Amino acid sequence: MDRDKRETEKRPARSTIRPATNEESMVRRLRSLVLEEWFILVVLSLGVTLVLSSAFIKYGPTYHVGDVADQNIKAQHDLLVEDEQSTSKKREEAAHESPLVFDLDGSVAAGAIQRLNAAFETQRQQLQKHLDVLAANQAKYAAVGDVESLSGGLVRPKPQETSNHSDSPGLRQFAVEQQGVFAQALGIDVPDAIYNTLIKSRFNQAIQDLAKQWLQKVLERGVLAHRPSVIQNENKGLIIRNVQSKRETSVASAKDLIDLADARQYLQDQAASQPASTEPGVIRAALMLSSQLVSPNLSFNLNETENRKEEAVQSVKPVFIQIKRNEMLVREGQRIGPEELLKLRNHEQKTAKHNPLIIFLSLLLLTALFILVFVSVAQHHLPDFRLSSRDLVFLAILLVLLCILARTTTALIDSIGDQLAYLSGKAMLYAVPLTAGAMFCCIFFGVSVSLIFSLLLMIMTGYFWGKDFYLNFYFLLGSFVAANGVASCRNRMAPIHAGAVVGTCNVGIIVLVALMQDQIGPAAVLVQCLCGFCGGVFAGVLVTGFAPLAEMLFGYTTDIKLLELASMDQPLLQELMLQSPGTYHHSVIVSNMVEAAAKAIGANS
Repeated sequence: MDRDKRETEKRPARSTIRPATNEESMVRRLRSLVLEEWFILVVLSLGVTLVLSSAFIKYGPTYHVGDVADQNIKAQHDLLVEDEQSTSKKREEAAHESPLVFDLDGSVAAGAIQRLNAAFETQRQQLQKHLDVLAANQAKYAAVGDVESLSGGLVRPKPQETSNHSDSPGLRQFAVEQQGVFAQALGIDVPDAIYNTLIKSRFNQAIQDLAKQWLQKVLERGVLAHRPSVIQNENKGLIIRNVQSKRETSVASAKDLIDLADARQYLQDQAASQPASTEPGVIRAALMLSSQLVSPNLSFNLNETENRKEEAVQSVKPVFIQIKRNEMLVREGQRIGPEELLKLRNHEQKTAKHNPLIIFLSLLLLTALFILVFVSVAQHHLPDFRLSSRDLVFLAILLVLLCILARTTTALIDSIGDQLAYLSGKAMLYAVPLTAGAMFCCIFFGVSVSLIFSLLLMIMTGYFWGKDFYLNFYFLLGSFVAANGVASCRNRMAPIHAGAVVGTCNVGIIVLVALMQDQIGPAAVLVQCLCGFCGGVFAGVLVTGFAPLAEMLFGYTTDIKLLELASMDQPLLQELMLQSPGTYHHSVIVSNMVEAAAKAIGANS
């Protein structure tokens, strides 16, 4: 019993792990395949997004005045840039040219003339009364004598003295009594000589009118107490505003303004210009009275001047610099000046600012969703679209490389600009060999996959062309022609021949687009056609050179590879033909029959 127990203990325990069934292995394989496809999708989307994000996320260089631009910078959109320096200069000019405002007090002239009229009228009345009294006394005391003292302090002059002389005792008494009254009525000091002249002329109306005329002229013009310091530019415009009527008068320059000294000099000039027939005494009396009665009636209005200056400044509209989309803001090697710096900063401010991380993640998800839907629909509805993980990796690498080629070309074009006379940026784009992708896909996977890949590539690279629909049409049609050209590829020169056909097709598209856009420059069209033809040939050369490398790296076997293996130069075939010629000929006949059968049912197309 112990022995049986020991034997039982020595026996190995049965394994509880049961072998996996075929269904479980298939499930694991499917899961692994799905994970591989999702990994390829993520890596492909990430690579494409890294290339495309450069078209959405841009960091402009930081320049200062005096720096030299290291690249060409174009305006991404239309904008109006306010030229603050020019605007400020115009506003300063408007403020400087804004007229000074002076207030003219019309009541000064009216008051002076009113006092003059009232004083003369009163003096004439008083003088007439005095002369009437003298005449009565003269008649009353005519028998007494020529000169006697009369009661009341009056003197009885002779008739001729009464009418012609002011130094008679009676008129002297009048002068003593009325000179102060006359001066007080006028508000000025009246010299004795002038007052005696007035008495002699019996306060002649001519003196009154002449003084009033001169006084009115000079006061209507405006008289300053003194020239203010604001009148530095004598050519600056002025506005004289009547305080009472609010009527404004423009004055050309400050030279036309006068102060008290200028006003009195003006009165002297008026007196000197009187006709010779005018009595000198009348001129002297009128000159003295007007010179004494003139007073300042013009004053500088600082508040109104500042208000009008502010209105003039506000009325100046900002100066804008109009910039059109794709206009060159600064060229490589150009020194940055104030105007260029202003354009660059405004362009940077007007360009929408977004979070680069948000843009990158959004573009990544959008790209992944687009590729996923695109490939899923193709796999479900296109019988020929059956790709392994290895095939998806190859297509992903090819798609990323072609996107990098397109982005590098556009960046190079933006850097070079249109410095060459006929080689424009668009002409350089025509030479990009994007149709090589369609050739690669058609050689390795067939026409259906090639067309789907071409459509996907054009959508991805369309971000770089912007709104230029003709470029998308140009590359898409060229890709379709390229795929058709290598559909039955039997030798290494077939891609180059197909590239020449693509180039010819490109030339036709370029000419038609030029005619549609009314492009009449024959030299520019010729250069674009040359670039388009070269683009097709470059694509064929790329496929011819890199197709063997792709065959080696990914283990693909193409028709060209099979033809090379079937060549009589192969050592194995030579040995088979020598050792077993019957088997060799039988193999050749069977292979020809199989190929003919495959062509008949469309299995090798």
